[in-house]
Amino acid sequence: MRVLLAIAVLLVLAHAARADTYRLVPDKSRLVGRLFRDGVAARLAHDHVILARGVQGTIDLDPRRPARTKIRITVPARRLEPDPPGLRKRYGMAPLEADDVAKIRRNMHAVSQLFVARHTTMEFASSSVEPLGKDRYRLRGTFTLRGVKREVSLVTRVRLEGDTLRGSGQLRFKQSAFGYAPYSAALGLIKVKDAALVDIYIEARRSPR
Repeated sequence: MRVLLAIAVLLVLAHAARADTYRLVPDKSRLVGRLFRDGVAARLAHDHVILARGVQGTIDLDPRRPARTKIRITVPARRLEPDPPGLRKRYGMAPLEADDVAKIRRNMHAVSQLFVARHTTMEFASSSVEPLGKDRYRLRGTFTLRGVKREVSLVTRVRLEGDTLRGSGQLRFKQSAFGYAPYSAALGLIKVKDAALVDIYIEARRSPR
């Protein structure tokens, strides 16, 4: 009887200690790429905001050992939406004409840029999580863009409220590090800066055990 009781206790403890899996809620999560104009004729161009739709991902969180947390986020490349009017307004930018947005989308999908016909997804997979203080963590991991993998690092803020996890942060990277030159036109008089940002806000719900 004592043996059976001991086994039962161990099973309960193991169940309680294992990591919880949180799944991203796509319509509550927001990833926004930001590109900045450059070049001699930059005043004739625009900064851009690119909304990632259809974001999916999981967070395996061990509450006893948060440093072992594993994060994986995937973005379908064809669902990147350039310069939605509401998002441009949020960032203090004037709206663009529909024809201009269509041209931006074609350029973004092109072989010389994201080449979405071949590279259908973008992905972040964490390799380490370092606690920095209250609700702050440094994430390190692999960012895959255009089929190229690069190690990246970013600081995030994370809050856990019941079954809901919310996190935010900002990823900085250079486009040229992923095998393509930033967009340019008019012999380089108008171009996009190499440095790009991704503003990140995620909301995830705990999956039933």
